[in-house]
Amino acid sequence: MMNVESEDEIVLFVKLGYDGHSLGACHQSQRVNMLSRLKATAQVMPSPRVVPVNTAKPPKEFSDLDLRLRLPVLHIILATETDGLEPLDSSDDIVVALESKYPGGLCACSSQCEAEADQASRDFFSKFCFLVRGVAKESSHLESELQTLDKFLQDSSGERGEGGFLCGSSPSLLDCEILPKLHQVRVAAQALKGYSIPAHFSALWRYLYAAYSCPAFTESCPPDHEIILHWLEHCGTPEAMKQSRKLLSQIGSERHQPSYSFSIPAKATPVVIDD
Repeated sequence: MMNVESEDEIVLFVKLGYDGHSLGACHQSQRVNMLSRLKATAQVMPSPRVVPVNTAKPPKEFSDLDLRLRLPVLHIILATETDGLEPLDSSDDIVVALESKYPGGLCACSSQCEAEADQASRDFFSKFCFLVRGVAKESSHLESELQTLDKFLQDSSGERGEGGFLCGSSPSLLDCEILPKLHQVRVAAQALKGYSIPAHFSALWRYLYAAYSCPAFTESCPPDHEIILHWLEHCGTPEAMKQSRKLLSQIGSERHQPSYSFSIPAKATPVVIDD
């Protein structure tokens, strides 16, 4: 592990929530936010300054970058150069830049495990999108893909150790991509379609438990209401708009406290009793 002096300034612009202060439900924003936090914790890069942005009223430091109004955006201001690096507004480019300039701080997956994990997790999010947007009328296709991921996690548990991530005991690049999507599936599918991830998908729930035990994930995670509002907006139906207006009025109340679905079914975690 390399100790990094906090001389470079790393600014990460991410989506601002509908409530005006929470992190927004952009899974790509959480992906790069989680990644940068993991690297900062491992001391291979300085801690990022995270700036939530409302693209309708962006702050001046975001507007001055003269980019398209899309998020996330990474701007690295190097300590040894006046202008710094060109800002990046593609999450894939951001990941490549962080890995190139600040390597390390993540689980080093074997190529075989990474390929198998990628294959097992490739399609669940698209099936979720079809369900939420009404393209699919039932949840069977989503559940089938979640079962595929659960089976991979179950079959590879002996090789991965006790950490519970896709390919090891700590998060990898692929985990930073998959976990924000999986959590949004967990929250939005239940809220909008009444679908809950089956409790008997125990390996999948242990995977989520690993995420909920990881500060880089929880600190970069949007609250439940932001995830629900995000997907209500994507539904585009009159009923969804009605639900959205109702939820917006609730979060505008002074009594509203953001909540986070970080619990798991009791039987999803193994219990070990020491003699």
